[in-house]
Amino acid sequence: MVFHGLTVCLVCIGAAAMLSDAFGVEEEWVHQMIIDLMDPTNYNNNVYKDSYLGNMYSMVHCCGADGPEDYPDLFNISPPEECINRKTASGRHK
Repeated sequence: MVFHGLTVCLVCIGAAAMLSDAFGVEEEWVHQMIIDLMDPTNYNNNVYKDSYLGNMYSMVHCCGADGPEDYPDLFNISPPEECINRKTASGRHK
């Protein structure tokens, strides 16, 4: 019984921490993180990075930090297939 009470307490603390983190993150930080992930010169696990971005674009229905034009404008590369797809080509992460 004590274990269940402790578990519920830890879950509530974790949920409160997640909510405070989610609402406390500034948009500029998220914007810069997406640009950093898009950067082709960042060679830290490119396969995982590209997979993560592709999944994010598909789920959130956005592309890049400000739109699909980020890829040619910032890095002189074509956007990935997830951005070219008409379902995810529009939208902004905000």
